[in-house]
Amino acid sequence: MKSREKLLAAVLLGALVVGWGTPRLRDWYFADVDALDAELALVRQQSEKFQTELDQAMATAGRWSTLTELSLHRKPEIASLQYQQWVGEMAEAVGRFEDLRIAPEVPRELRGQPITAVRLTVTGTTTSGRWFRWLFDMQRAAVLHRVVSWRATRDERRPGRLVVRVVWEGLSLREATRDGETLFPVVRMTGEVDRTATDWPVTPREDLPDPPFRARAGSEFVIVRQVGQSGWSVQRGADGSAPQPHPKGESVEVFPLRADAPSLDDRLEMLKYLARHSLFSPPFEGSPELRFPGLVTVRQGQRYEAQAQVRGLPEGATVSFRVGEGAPPGLQIDSHTGAVRWEVPSDLKPGDYFFDVVAESDVLDEPLSVPVFLTVEASNDPPRLVGIENPSAIIGRPFRLTLKAEDDRTPPERLRFELEEGPPGAAVEGNVLRWDVPEDFTPGTVTFRVRVSDDGDPPQSSTAEFSVEVGDDLAQFTYLTGIVMFEGRQHAWLYDRVNNRRVELRPGDRLRYAGVDAIVRRIERERIVLEQAGIQWELELGGNLASMKPLTPPSATDKRDGAGKR
Repeated sequence: MKSREKLLAAVLLGALVVGWGTPRLRDWYFADVDALDAELALVRQQSEKFQTELDQAMATAGRWSTLTELSLHRKPEIASLQYQQWVGEMAEAVGRFEDLRIAPEVPRELRGQPITAVRLTVTGTTTSGRWFRWLFDMQRAAVLHRVVSWRATRDERRPGRLVVRVVWEGLSLREATRDGETLFPVVRMTGEVDRTATDWPVTPREDLPDPPFRARAGSEFVIVRQVGQSGWSVQRGADGSAPQPHPKGESVEVFPLRADAPSLDDRLEMLKYLARHSLFSPPFEGSPELRFPGLVTVRQGQRYEAQAQVRGLPEGATVSFRVGEGAPPGLQIDSHTGAVRWEVPSDLKPGDYFFDVVAESDVLDEPLSVPVFLTVEASNDPPRLVGIENPSAIIGRPFRLTLKAEDDRTPPERLRFELEEGPPGAAVEGNVLRWDVPEDFTPGTVTFRVRVSDDGDPPQSSTAEFSVEVGDDLAQFTYLTGIVMFEGRQHAWLYDRVNNRRVELRPGDRLRYAGVDAIVRRIERERIVLEQAGIQWELELGGNLASMKPLTPPSATDKRDGAGKR
């Protein structure tokens, strides 16, 4: 074999060895590395699973820790007594119930859980406003409880009052941290306080939270700003409550709030909070339950939508929905879907309506129902600017105009004014339009446009455009607006549009105003005659001081003197 052929054979043999041997060499060399990669991937997967389980466990532990802090006393018999006492005090002080009765049930342990349910049935009569306030304050308190059911009907004997029946359920956890003699810490007044006192003499107590915190004395809520050995420094009338006098010996209760509880003084916002908090939502899953908003407020002309849902039924079970008697005209529910879509009539009379939303199914022993308390309020019309009549401003002087508006539903102090158009430097502060008229401003008319808004739901607003006459002399804005006979004598009225001021004149009076220094000589039917520097001037009814005309032609010197004094 020639050397060239030998070389080609060697190259071919080498290629075969490399092609066949390299995979096997790689398998032999990298076998341990691949095994390590697989083990590492498994470890990572197990680590991620462990971290997920750890996060879930920590979240559950955190939620359980929160529940144990909100729980009633860990001993069910003590929990029942404390809960009954607290609910009763709240019903009397905040709800101002009359004919109050509280019927406790025997505490029952929830199956398979270290939890005991404590139920109370509260009945009595009160007004709708006090009932809402009671529900709101009960629900925002830092207590693990809920409303199981309620019913409110009109008191036929006393107009304006409701006959209320509410079933409350509190939970007692075995690991609860609450361990006091009362549901919340209580101190006593050691002296009397009036409606304005901010220093409250109370008995000392060591287990109080750090200030600031809330407390309740009767129906009044306060913010405790400072705690001392002899008493508290408080902010009166918190959360829209009315300050009240408190006698010596009255109990004052610490009133901690849930983490999501607002401090509000608006009835509609209270209802929204109750709706968001889902009064009928149990802390733990239970038997089949119908969900529907129990407290509803709508306005004339508004569109109302809601959805009824049944939870806890077997998969595939059919449900039909209906609305019971007492619903307002036109309100209906889709029997298959549970959807409510209602256009509130604009002419529907404002008032309260009581009715049930009912769900029925073949798999239920009896229908499920939710009582609904629906309030129809008058429509929220936009506020209207009023009282702007011929405003005037003087060059080089501050211009101030108090803005006024009317709104059927919103108090004046809660209306908001905004300047949408005006000269440079003009602004609205509160309800006052302010503008410092520049010295070099050209006399004329300036246009302002102001928007006024309320705080309704949704907010409504309107705009008004008005003109301000700007001049360089107060006399041109002071008009003779009236001549009247009073007690046998003629009286003349001058009106200063800039300062919104009226000047009353009688014959013989001296007028010193708007650069005019003159004696009133006569008051006639449609004019007054003034004498200034020996010259008589007439001012016609409806004219301003700048339009006065001389009755006798003055000399050149008189003209200069008269002009200098006006």
